[in-house]
Amino acid sequence: MRVSDYSTQGRHAFFRLHEKGGKFHKVPAHHVAAEYVEEYVAAADDRRGPRFRTARGRTRALTTNPMSQSDVWRMIRRRAETPV
Repeated sequence: MRVSDYSTQGRHAFFRLHEKGGKFHKVPAHHVAAEYVEEYVAAADDRRGPRFRTARGRTRALTTNPMSQSDVWRMIRRRAETPV
């Protein structure tokens, strides 16, 4: 997923998912997820790069390298388990 796969139309936010065979699927985003993505995109400061990037050590500075799919799933699970 790239940063450009996130879009807004008015007040609604969407993710464009790439499926097999070159198909695209447009999925509405939850308003909280949209807020997090907006903050993340502002920190990444690159509209064409990968959506999930690796961080340089514990500095929280984002690199230009994409995270692997297993690392992204592990990150999502970790945050879903912690109470907000």
